[in-house]
Parts: sequence; structure tokens; C-alpha cells
Amino acid sequence: MSMRFKQFVQSCIQSDVRLVHVCNYILFTLFTFLFFYGLQQDVITLTMQNRLGVRCPGLSVCMPYILTALLLSLKIALNKLLRLKGRHHALSFVPLFALMVFLTILEPHFSLFKAAILSFVLLLYVPFISRLRGAMHYGDHFQTLLIPNLIVMLSSFVFVTLMANTSDVLHYELRLQRHLNNGHVEAALAVAQLEQATSQRLTALRAYALSHKDELGENLFSYPIPKGRSDLFLHQTDERYMLYPLDSVKAFVGWLPRQTVTIPELIDRLSLVTDTLRKPPMADYLLCTLLLKKDLGAFVHWLPRFYDVGEAERLGNLPRHYREALILYKALSLSPAIVFHSNQTETNFRDFKELARQYPDTRVRRNQLRSVYGDTYWWYYWYH
Repeated sequence: MSMRFKQFVQSCIQSDVRLVHVCNYILFTLFTFLFFYGLQQDVITLTMQNRLGVRCPGLSVCMPYILTALLLSLKIALNKLLRLKGRHHALSFVPLFALMVFLTILEPHFSLFKAAILSFVLLLYVPFISRLRGAMHYGDHFQTLLIPNLIVMLSSFVFVTLMANTSDVLHYELRLQRHLNNGHVEAALAVAQLEQATSQRLTALRAYALSHKDELGENLFSYPIPKGRSDLFLHQTDERYMLYPLDSVKAFVGWLPRQTVTIPELIDRLSLVTDTLRKPPMADYLLCTLLLKKDLGAFVHWLPRFYDVGEAERLGNLPRHYREALILYKALSLSPAIVFHSNQTETNFRDFKELARQYPDTRVRRNQLRSVYGDTYWWYYWYH
């Protein structure tokens, strides 16, 4: 180690002001990287894609490094302009924190409210720091320098985290798409699997991933289903929210509707692809859509078109939700068109009804049944 370098290290250690400045840079670098990598990675990728037209599978991995380096470079360039030192040094990072927030509120819809707050903060900031530029308190020591800097930095961390895009459902949607882009279907299906927050688009993304594994009729109701009008399809109008190419969805499913799908539209589309395939992916979309609409009669009508129910009963390989729907249909119908037998499923159905009878209060019954049977079609049919 050269003598000059030793002198430089010693001078840095001996200078309380320089040491506090180094601490600020370290804190800023760590927070910025973790913010872009752990919290906003997918939102930034969506912003780059929609605003700049940059679509690259590896972009989401590179962007946290690139943005952290760019912000550090910008901070170095701002040093000469702001000239904030000592106990005021952390205030020189405020414009960069504002820029970090701004980058995360552009997509999928620009937040005017948050932009107004950022503008207000910066308007107050400019005259405030003009009085502090170049000011030094020569009686300061390390502790009196560090504490005000830490307060500013930690307050800024909280401000940035709260002001950035914090929509849980949007982050779930984008993370799931990132896993799909990487070919990790299992990881995609594991995203927010235990969370109740959902949306029509998140449900459609899960349906697409389940369909890739031929498990749509097996596990659809293992995930929360949104209230109101919804279907299992991604739509052309979802383009702004997509990291995963919609062309790939259309190629696999066979259709990309413009808006919410009706049953007649789905049947018409399905008739175009069933000549060459006995059970195309869209068949399970139709059957599960009928289950979503709780139309058991139509479900029983269409099920034999794509599944040999008799053989499936003998082999026990009919998808779980279809078995549950047939057992429920048999219990509700006076003269069922299909009489399906499954010992295990029928036993579970009896246990379901027995548990329901133990709780007279509707709300308590609903919650208790969800804790045990929340992943079944029976719970969806009666309590969703």
C-alpha cells in the first residue's frame, strides 16, 4: 500500500465530516438498490417498456444496478451546485429521492396527486437549502454531525417508500409475469398464493399459468376470485399492464378478447378450434367460466364434449373442481343428466355440509368453512 493511500485513508478516518458524508453515500446506495431491486423492480421495467418501448427479458435484472449508478453519478454532479456539508449533507439527497418516487408513479397510470406532492416538496426545498449552502458548524463532532443526517435519511426512506407505487395487486401481477417470462410457471403460481387481494387480471394470469400445466380445472378455486363481473381471459386492453407478451397468450389460448367475455362468444370461438383438437386449452376456460357463473346445467351439458366422464369416473382422473361440481349438481338436481360417483369427493362434501350445520351465524359459518374448504368449488358456489 503506497504512502499516499495510507495518508488518504488516515485523513478520511480523522475527518468526522468526511466520515458522515461516506455514511450518507453508503445508506443512499443500499436503500436505492434495495428499493429498485426488491420493491419496484417490475414497476420500473413496465415504465421502461411503456414509456421508452424497451422490451428485454433481462432488463428487470439490470435496471436496479443501472439506476443506482445513474443516481450516484447525478448526486456527484449536484454537489457543486448544492454545496451542502456537515450536518446538512443529507439534504442534498432530497432531489434524488424525489426523482426515485417520480420514476415509480409514471405507470400504469400517472399519479397527479403524488406528482403535486413532489412539486410542493421541491418548491419548499429550494428556498430552504439556499440559506444552508456552504454553512459549517465548526464546533461539531461526529455525533452532532451524524444524528441530523440520519434523521433526514431515515425520514426520506419512509417518504419514498410510502409515496412510490404501493399497489399490492399490481406488484403481484407484474411479479407473476416476470416468472412467466423466465419460464418458471411454478414460481408464477406461488406469487401471493396465500393473499386474499386479487383482481380480474391477476386471476386471468393465474388461469393462463394453470392452463399451461393442464391444471385449470384442478386448482382454479385454490386462489381468490374477484367479486363482480370477471372472466378468465386476458384482454387486449390489458396491454399497458403486461410484461408478458399478449401474443404468447393468444397463441396458446387461441383467443384474445377485447373486453369481458360472454358465454355465447366463448362458445363461438371454441367451435373454431375443436375440429382438430378434442380438448384445446379454451375448453377448460369454457368449463371453468361456467363454474364461475355457477351455471351447473350448462357445465354438465358441455363437460362430456371434452371429457369422457365414464372413463374419468373409473380411473379417478377427472379434475378436482369438475368432480366437486358434479357431486354438487347431483345433490341439487331432481333428475341429474350425469350421475357421477367419487367416494372421496362425496365424503368431503358430506363433511362440508356437516361443518356448515354447526354454525348458525352466516358470517361465522362462511369464515369457518373457508378455513377448511376455501379451495373448493362448494365454498365458492355458496359463499362467494
